Amino acid sequence: MSNIILPKLYTREFPLVLCELWSKAYMNFLGYEVQSNPSYLFIIKDFLVTTYGNPALVTELTNLFKKKTLENHHFFNEAYEDWSQQFADLKSIWERSPLDKTTLLEFVKKMTIFWPAIYASMYIPGHGFSSSEEELMINLRKKIDIAADEATHAIVKSLKFLYPQAGKYAAYITTEEIIRDMVEPSALEERASRQLILMRDSFISEIEFDAFKKEHSIDLETVHIDEGVKEFKGHIACKGVVKGRARLILKREQVPFLQEGEILISTMTVPDYVPAMKRAAAFVTDEGGITCHAAIIAREMKKPCIIGTKIATTLLKDGDIIEVDAEAGIIRILN
Repeated sequence: MSNIILPKLYTREFPLVLCELWSKAYMNFLGYEVQSNPSYLFIIKDFLVTTYGNPALVTELTNLFKKKTLENHHFFNEAYEDWSQQFADLKSIWERSPLDKTTLLEFVKKMTIFWPAIYASMYIPGHGFSSSEEELMINLRKKIDIAADEATHAIVKSLKFLYPQAGKYAAYITTEEIIRDMVEPSALEERASRQLILMRDSFISEIEFDAFKKEHSIDLETVHIDEGVKEFKGHIACKGVVKGRARLILKREQVPFLQEGEILISTMTVPDYVPAMKRAAAFVTDEGGITCHAAIIAREMKKPCIIGTKIATTLLKDGDIIEVDAEAGIIRILN
């Protein structure tokens, strides 16, 4: 029997607390005990979180949403209003950051409850729901990108405020350490120096993960790149053709480095990247669907954009002269 492949979904700068609440949200989802195991898997290294998802989870939760719409034809309209109110409540909290310990833990709890909105906005479009339901979720997606970004800022800013001894390693503080007020800088530094694997509600070792993969016949998606590749494909998010110099933006701290007219190359964009996106001539991402942040901003700015290439950040490097042909969905390396 062939292995089940878990596709890579995102690579982001997320604090461990956000990864933990994400994982918790998918264990009990809208009152439903999720069966897919693992639902999501997080591999954390060098302050970047790479997320892998179980295809079975998409089927499981999509069916759950379909069941809810059959039971209540107004489900999505009611859910949209509820999620919009939750977003407003969360916004009123993150705008007050840095947060005290009690407020931070309450914020984490509210974000966990809000997480079904994130799933709905990403996965409902294109899965057989009505056009009005899909439109609601597409509108919701704009709030989701803001919420994920602002939650990251609020959590890290609050952790640095509460535990100044953590310094640059504040993103590696866990929820349990906050609850117990036990933050040791040396432990955080050691944690940040290695690769972490978060599956369901606990961190596991690479040996434990290897045993789990063997027992459950699963593996992680890997992308093979042929030697000498000079062009590759992705999905068109906004049409146009542009030539320019590539600039990789993998972390928020790299945003100021992108110069006017360069082409932004990233795993996926987030709201903090918008200043660079305004200067960029085009966008190319590894990840994303038609409702992702890069696609939405590209259409708003009317800039060529190709998403879902899987290999852009691996194949390209700063300074490469490339052509983004977003009429054909092809990126060509010219130098």
